[in-house]
Amino acid sequence: MLQPFICTCDKRINSFRIFVESYLKSAKVFLKRPIVYWQGDDPEYHRLIDLLDPIEKIEQSNKGLGYNCIWEFPKIINESEEYKQDSIL
Repeated sequence: MLQPFICTCDKRINSFRIFVESYLKSAKVFLKRPIVYWQGDDPEYHRLIDLLDPIEKIEQSNKGLGYNCIWEFPKIINESEEYKQDSIL
């Protein structure tokens, strides 16, 4: 099974809600529990993240999603004994 890495922020709650509903309905059964790379303070946003039942929640180290996840993702995975052998999506 693939290990999802979900990179998100709380800027578009409605879009994220649609994503979570779709993920739970169509993808969850085919994937391992996700790693969620998050940034935001909205309580609804964190409730939605928790619905994904993440194996790990990693707070973004920099403000703004942008290209940070592209640079930080390999470091997060390569430094983790738990994930470095997994197939990550």
